[in-house]
Amino acid sequence: MKIWTEPEMQALRQRYPVELTAELAAEFGVGAKQIRAKAFTLGLRKTEANKNDKFRNCKAREWTAAEDAEIRQWWPIIGAREQPGKNAEWLAQRMGVSLMQVRSRAAALGLRKLRQKEPPWTDDELDLLDQYLHLHPKNIQHRLARRGFHRTESAITVQRYRVLGGLANATGGYSAHQLASFLGVSVTPVIGWIKKGWLKATPRGDTIADHGGPGDRWNITPKAVRAFLLENAALINPRGINFVWLMDLLRD
Repeated sequence: MKIWTEPEMQALRQRYPVELTAELAAEFGVGAKQIRAKAFTLGLRKTEANKNDKFRNCKAREWTAAEDAEIRQWWPIIGAREQPGKNAEWLAQRMGVSLMQVRSRAAALGLRKLRQKEPPWTDDELDLLDQYLHLHPKNIQHRLARRGFHRTESAITVQRYRVLGGLANATGGYSAHQLASFLGVSVTPVIGWIKKGWLKATPRGDTIADHGGPGDRWNITPKAVRAFLLENAALINPRGINFVWLMDLLRD
């Protein structure tokens, strides 16, 4: 699926109403169906002079100036969540349109910023991620930023787990921070379990956190985690635990 950039969307807003969909599809390197779908999302439709375009977006709604004014009035309030109950669904019901239509129109008016997928990871980013794999995602984020790479903590967590196989596959164990995230708790109780001897862990060597203090030095094997869970199940809150990870852990 194509990831649309802001310049491309701006070009589509200007050209879609007056140019053939097939020609735009060829120029953007996508299918006509994707062009029509994006035009529908942006609330675009063909001008009267181009109604004969067989690829035109027939589903696009014609918005009146009064409707646009109403969206412009309410959308900042909805975005700021200033009034309870005033959300996009409420506005859609008020205007007699679907939720998707009102959101698409808000985006077309420049009131709603469309979320875009993050760009693919470069080889340099993956090399750095491999070096910092044992650290907490927030610390990895800071180190990547120092090298000019900006990624969210969520993106780092997903990339570390899915592409590199997770900390357990790469180093043979979990850090205290990663285990805490899988269990749905803060790192404090995990460190406490280690100090009390309930959870077996070995130091991985000295690491330095971003604030200059000691980093997460612990290496906890999957075997040790399984033993801890079987003996201390009452300490775990089932609402916070990552059950997909738990099933993989127990299945080994």
